[in-house]
Amino acid sequence: MSYQIIFWMLVASTVILIAGIMVMAGSIQAVLKSKKNKSKDNKVIKTILALVGMTLLSSTSLFAQGGEQENPVFNPELSDVLGLTLVNMILLLTFFYFKSIFNNLVQEYIPVSEAKERSPWFKINKVLTDAVEIEDEAVIMMDHEYDGIRELDNNLPPWWKWGFFATIVFAFIYLGHYHVFKTGDLQIAEYNKSMEIAKIEVDEYKKAQNLNVDENSVVLLTEASDLSEGKKLYTQNCVSCHSAQGEGGIGANLTDDFWLYGNDIKNVFSTIKYGAKNGMRSWDDDFNGLQIQKIASYVISLQGTDAPAGKEAEGEFYEKISFE
Repeated sequence: MSYQIIFWMLVASTVILIAGIMVMAGSIQAVLKSKKNKSKDNKVIKTILALVGMTLLSSTSLFAQGGEQENPVFNPELSDVLGLTLVNMILLLTFFYFKSIFNNLVQEYIPVSEAKERSPWFKINKVLTDAVEIEDEAVIMMDHEYDGIRELDNNLPPWWKWGFFATIVFAFIYLGHYHVFKTGDLQIAEYNKSMEIAKIEVDEYKKAQNLNVDENSVVLLTEASDLSEGKKLYTQNCVSCHSAQGEGGIGANLTDDFWLYGNDIKNVFSTIKYGAKNGMRSWDDDFNGLQIQKIASYVISLQGTDAPAGKEAEGEFYEKISFE
């Protein structure tokens, strides 16, 4: 089993967590220095960072030893994934620990209002919503009132306006691309192209698997294994009309020397593939070319077996084809 995707996702999360820890540690140190505080918190931070660094170095050497393979492309094993998962858990716990230290320092040293304005979430929310703080809502309070409900004259959120403007830009690009300059295919044209590509891929697959047999390239199969496979397909699909031994019923008798459409392999193949005017349906959607070839070869092998209680002769007389 390949663990490459999981491994590299864990590597990416490791990098993100390390970056977050370094940022958080820098923020904590900045708060401590601003207050000229040489408390034990600073020592704890340095100790934890040293432990994290040692963990990463040991895990890196472990992965390097496990990655010494003949294959030049690193193929991680389950042990690599489990080891990196453990490293990520340590880093995640370290990050949350630093975050708790930072929150405690902010509450201790920075006023609530100032801390709120410095908060990254506050800044992001301000940019996205342009919302007025609760204590300042009197500025945008409207005059009318209904059942004790007052209305605020808030602006539309910037994220909503940006999204609306983006849809307008997208509409012009779409119109120009598909309808004005016609540099892109509409759905019907794209569907037709995809069907053409699919047909080419199917033909290539059939050719590679030796399934691309048609009425022009078909040949009579004489191997016992091919005839056995043809008999199996015949038994599963053809006995309802031609009976188990080929003696006929709704369909023609296949065991005598008389044939409606000839006993040549190409004629029998075409009859099975496309059907016949006497009521036999097409089997082109049910079998591939190689399967029809095996069925047709088996049907031809039935000639001359003269099954008992066979249906009366139909068509013209044809000499039996030799399978030697």
